[in-house]
Amino acid sequence: MPPCSFDEVWAPSDWGKELLVRNGVPERKIVTVVEGIDALTTYDPHGFDRTRARRLVYGLGASSTVFVFLSVFKWEERKGWRELMRAFSSEFGCNQTRVQLFLRTSAKTPYGAKLDVQDLAMEEIKQRCPAIKVLTRQNGLDMQMMYAGADVSATPYAPLKGGS
Repeated sequence: MPPCSFDEVWAPSDWGKELLVRNGVPERKIVTVVEGIDALTTYDPHGFDRTRARRLVYGLGASSTVFVFLSVFKWEERKGWRELMRAFSSEFGCNQTRVQLFLRTSAKTPYGAKLDVQDLAMEEIKQRCPAIKVLTRQNGLDMQMMYAGADVSATPYAPLKGGS
């Protein structure tokens, strides 16, 4: 069914709206829906007990000095997970305990089979990497604590084959 036959089309940004208009969707039918949450207040790290967040989400004790990298993404090629694994292991090593990379993703094949991040590490960086861990899916408050307990949020992207 062509988009023009709908009463309304939602775009996630003004850029998305412009793209739809350029491709023939009448502008009057397009509604721009920006951020689904107020990120400035919802993910304010000062609103959470950091020590509690690190214990509950990352399993780190109050005296832990582990530096936490967090990457949240959908498991797909363009999200750069291979590049992230390579860069992390190259910079920090895999068998140390002072820096850890937590991936909040659903590591699954296109057919729904669960992937083992350590098997992927063997494939990509030729060694198992205990410093890279996969977090289970969080919702609501848990998701907020996940961000509050991290030291850095890493969001890599890989160029798609063939250009863009």
